[in-house]
Amino acid sequence: DDDLRVRTVACSFIEKLNFEVLTADDGKEGLDQYREHHNNLSAVLLDMTMPVLGGVEAMAGMRKIDPDVPIILVSGYSETEAGALVAGDRPEGFLQKPFKAKELKTILFEVMHRSTT
Repeated sequence: DDDLRVRTVACSFIEKLNFEVLTADDGKEGLDQYREHHNNLSAVLLDMTMPVLGGVEAMAGMRKIDPDVPIILVSGYSETEAGALVAGDRPEGFLQKPFKAKELKTILFEVMHRSTT
């Protein structure tokens, strides 16, 4: 997420679930982080609207590296509005901003459980 406050809160939520977290300021940095660390990542939480490289484009780049990577797309748009902006490939989960810790936990575990079954 390009918003430091959102990134910090989401990071804090996820760390409380005993996960290690990598963060990025924009889609390009997120894709670079993914390229370097993808073998050690369980899931990706990806903002839809970011500078340099948007979330949809970053998701496409991550899918080229690993087509099975579980991705949760986050947006201020509703799921219906966001879905209309995502052509073809769909994320495994969607989280609308603002979100609560419980919602993040639920979607994260749902997506990670699906990827292991």
